[in-house]
Amino acid sequence: GEAIELSARLRRQPANPFDRLLPLMRDRETVVLCQGVPPDTLFPLRAIDLALKGPEGARVAIGEADTHSAQRYAPFAWGRLKAWIEPHVRAVHAPACEDWAVSIAAGSMSSVDLAIGLFLNPGDSALIEEYS
Repeated sequence: GEAIELSARLRRQPANPFDRLLPLMRDRETVVLCQGVPPDTLFPLRAIDLALKGPEGARVAIGEADTHSAQRYAPFAWGRLKAWIEPHVRAVHAPACEDWAVSIAAGSMSSVDLAIGLFLNPGDSALIEEYS
């Protein structure tokens, strides 16, 4: 396919230095005090069991190991969360293209800001549907 040109803002971004810490953060014995990661003994949740509203009426049970990982740092929660979200998006929204993926961010406004920052430069115009 045709290459997509990323924004000047994104091209100026340096490599994320925290990427080098991820292997250390996967070790449950390592205490990493960067980006607000508390010691394991301070994690408030042991396991999670949720009952969802809606026609599916699904229950989501998250065991101790996954709950622990989710409280350490966001990337450790993404695998199972994405595995649950992707079929849900496929069933509810039926994406029109075959080459799609789910991205996880802190919230809707953060997601919009990240997407805009990837592709638009200051002064660029964008067409947006009503209620987006």
